[in-house]
Amino acid sequence: MSKTQEMRNTIRECYRNYLSEWAKMPIEELVNKADEISLITKIAKILPDVITEESADHLCKYVDPINAVFEMLAYRNRYAYSSSVCEIEGAVQTIVIRERDYDRYGE
Repeated sequence: MSKTQEMRNTIRECYRNYLSEWAKMPIEELVNKADEISLITKIAKILPDVITEESADHLCKYVDPINAVFEMLAYRNRYAYSSSVCEIEGAVQTIVIRERDYDRYGE
């Protein structure tokens, strides 16, 4: 199985975990987290289509690749929970670059 396919499987599993977690939340908490839930759902749907072998290789270092991309987007957008496919792809590339630099320079 390729790294890309493994990552797609990981993303599906992580998203199932989010759905399970959200199913246990009270309605008020779900409403308060609606923007965050919306972005996580969008990432989970888009991410499998934008990962490459290289990005899968770097994202596999994270237990939850959806959260890694979510945090990068949140940081880049100053916690405004909106994003486009291009922004999600950009967040993945930023993670790849940071991981590549860390692998190379250990920083």
